[in-house]
Amino acid sequence: MSVIDYDFLFKIKEVGVRLVGRRSLFYSYIQNYFIEDYPVIEPDRIIKKIEIENKLIKCIIYTPFHSSERGLDRIMQTSEKHLKYLNGIILIYDITNLRSFELIKEYNERINENGLSNLKKVLVGNKCDLEDKREVTTEEGKKLAKELGINNFFEVSAKTGKNVEETFNSLFREILMDYKEPIMLNDNYKKAEKNKCAK
Repeated sequence: MSVIDYDFLFKIKEVGVRLVGRRSLFYSYIQNYFIEDYPVIEPDRIIKKIEIENKLIKCIIYTPFHSSERGLDRIMQTSEKHLKYLNGIILIYDITNLRSFELIKEYNERINENGLSNLKKVLVGNKCDLEDKREVTTEEGKKLAKELGINNFFEVSAKTGKNVEETFNSLFREILMDYKEPIMLNDNYKKAEKNKCAK
């Protein structure tokens, strides 16, 4: 039987069209540096343990492989299979790409159509280091977050690390507020408790 060495298990998924920097954000948070050349074989998930409010949290962060606007239906169909197991979503757009920002509403609608309107979310405008190429203002990002009922909005730079850790941790804190018992989402924990009672 595996040893449980954390208090909570959170499953998070990044959502956004191709080239918004999902995978850059993914690696920036996990490894604390920017990667321009990704591995030939990339993982679609990475696990990281962090401590928040004196609780040890095991985070499984999923990011889809390449997706385009045209592939929105395909990627959402794949995502929808896993949505019910998630605790949070990171909706990502590129501040230098207006279309990626406009598509956030469609992603959010598809998530809500699955009965998951209460799923914790954070809205992220990536590539804020490219100010001279900006197509989406900070105020527009804040307005969209408010419109979609998303409590946390950040402009980040996966390249410089600006607001990357804050983005993930704000989502984890919001999820944590809903849970009072340790490892509520951990199947191994439930099995262990069941076996313990059977002895």
